[in-house]
Amino acid sequence: MSGGTFATDVLGPSVVAGVGFGLCLGPVVATATAGVASHEAGTASALLNSSRQLGASLGLASLGLAALGTAAQHRTGEPATPGALNDGYALGLALSAALLVAAALVALTVLRGSGADTSSLRVKEPGSAV
Repeated sequence: MSGGTFATDVLGPSVVAGVGFGLCLGPVVATATAGVASHEAGTASALLNSSRQLGASLGLASLGLAALGTAAQHRTGEPATPGALNDGYALGLALSAALLVAAALVALTVLRGSGADTSSLRVKEPGSAV
């Protein structure tokens, strides 16, 4: 609806997105750098950051954004009134939320099925020689 409030239409979703990104970032970095030798940790981190940035700017995110924008514009229609624009944006954001839930389910399925063996990983004690 076009008469939304800041707390429910901007602040609430922003907090949910921020918490979600915060909860995802640590495990993604830990998974990407698990089992990497200490002298290669910088390279692994650089590859992770580069692939994350390039993937977001060049990959499926661009196609997804175009598809969501098209769906939003189709819902908005030709007379772009504030209510119609809000309906279009609501559809685009609802579709993106559904896609993110689907991606999370796929990630959970893949991660549970991988069965990575971390028993051979050693944790170096501070002050001890390796």
